[in-house]
Amino acid sequence: MKLKSFVKLSVTLSLLGQRAPNNTASPVAAPFMGAPSQRRLKPAATVLLTALTLCLLAPLSAMVVGAESTAQPPKPAPQFVLKDLSGKAVKLSDFDGKALLVVFWLTRSGPCQEQIKSLIELQQQYADKQFTVLGFCLNDKGSAAVKAFVDERKINFPVLIADYKTVQDFGGITAVPTLFVIEKNHHIIQKYVGLTPKTKLENDLKPILER
Repeated sequence: MKLKSFVKLSVTLSLLGQRAPNNTASPVAAPFMGAPSQRRLKPAATVLLTALTLCLLAPLSAMVVGAESTAQPPKPAPQFVLKDLSGKAVKLSDFDGKALLVVFWLTRSGPCQEQIKSLIELQQQYADKQFTVLGFCLNDKGSAAVKAFVDERKINFPVLIADYKTVQDFGGITAVPTLFVIEKNHHIIQKYVGLTPKTKLENDLKPILER
């Protein structure tokens, strides 16, 4: 897609999103979707498209009726190495033996802000059961802005700065929040797209936490 056409599409989506205040997800456009044509982009083009997407669409809302939940045939979780808010490298193996609830999110997304509230509660309730929520933030404002948000909301789980490769390794992200349940042997078994009720997350987590 040519850059001019991409920008036009992004603006159109943003205008549509402003008309849908009651929703469960915020859109993430082409650079995070995982389409083959996007994966072939040169790094510089990818960075530019990603920045444009986040600036235009991140604060806006998608017209999604409800969260989508999909049981996944167990498959190994992608091996990632991402930086936390202090700049320390964090990798999947740092959580060996723990079940994970990975959430891709944006600080400026209303649905993400709502989802974070329930994730804080889940972390409080189940942290002693070899479990942690793990936030992969897609924010374009840098780690300082994310840290300010984390401090303000008193987020009690690790937050990492997601990169393009990790997004693609998880299959591409079309909307936020997007969540993945990863069992203790680090296989993905469930995916949710959109704001997901805490009760639904608990029902899917409890069986793997009791093992």
